[in-house]
Amino acid sequence: MDAEINISKEDAIFYLEMIDSVKSPNFKPGLFRRKPYYILIKDRESINYKRFISVYTALRYVLSDREQFILNRVYGINHEVTPTKNIASSLQITPGRVLTIRNKANVKLAREILKLFKTKKEHIPIKE
Repeated sequence: MDAEINISKEDAIFYLEMIDSVKSPNFKPGLFRRKPYYILIKDRESINYKRFISVYTALRYVLSDREQFILNRVYGINHEVTPTKNIASSLQITPGRVLTIRNKANVKLAREILKLFKTKKEHIPIKE
């Protein structure tokens, strides 16, 4: 990706928090809870949803087509939010596999955010 990516540090941290990334400076461990972005996708006209999606769309170049297909449907980009079961059916995989691919895609995006800010010489503090 040669184009300049213009994401603020605050938006990057917000995105990390919404995907519940362990790389977020505000990460709080917890099992079996919904990702915070589920609140955002209920109101796709909200400023925070648009903020979340702007970070995702700027960085999705690091994802495979399949990962993008899944996240686009999970996040409701260009159509309604699609339930995991329906995504799985359209790809002929299990819902568990959809969740695994979604989680791996989120890890890729989190790594790209950290890499981006490392090259910008802006440090995003991460929990060790």
